[in-house]
Amino acid sequence: MTDTREKIKGTPETDGNNIISSGSANSSGGKKASAMNLNENGVLVSGSAEKPKKKEPVKAKQKETVALYSSKNVTWQGVGKVQKGYNIVGKDVADQWVTRDHIRLATPEEVAQAYGK
Repeated sequence: MTDTREKIKGTPETDGNNIISSGSANSSGGKKASAMNLNENGVLVSGSAEKPKKKEPVKAKQKETVALYSSKNVTWQGVGKVQKGYNIVGKDVADQWVTRDHIRLATPEEVAQAYGK
């Protein structure tokens, strides 16, 4: 018996036994990776795509910092917060902090001595 129906574009293909086959069975592209794999100990684990190589961390430009000494705890909205004692802050906000009468610049030697180095 000959089937005279025309093949309609986008419809699944059938063979003589009216079994529908998927379009991906005839596609090329090689073997697909399994979702489940065995690890080195023979344990079934979930598979994954190729793991990307670790990239070298991008080093951000180091922000210039300044050591300050504060005689009390202070919070300044828009500038930040300092605690009593030595604080390390960015140079941009240090210029604002030193305008306060309870804060002064601290030398590296002074900070090292305070922390026992």
